[in-house]
Amino acid sequence: MILEKKDEGVAKLLHDELGKKKCLVVLDDIWDNAWEILSPGFPTETSSKFMITTRNKSLAHGFIHEPKCLNDDELATVCKDCSTHTNHPFQPSTSTSTSK
Repeated sequence: MILEKKDEGVAKLLHDELGKKKCLVVLDDIWDNAWEILSPGFPTETSSKFMITTRNKSLAHGFIHEPKCLNDDELATVCKDCSTHTNHPFQPSTSTSTSK
């Protein structure tokens, strides 16, 4: 059904679904031409939340966060911490559970 629709039809379908449900939508690295096509699909009055990453400040509305680059010492600390923590989120857990 969605494959048969043009951009406007997909935007309307997305708009209707997001209006019915509460959800988090994350769009990464959005540019002008993509946002022009996608934006009609996002209702302005909804309990859903939208997070968009972009390099284009003109697309940003509301809260804007511009992370700073790490210096060499900060990067070394992060790498060391990541490599030595046994329960780091990016490493599989090494503990085993014996409870049943």
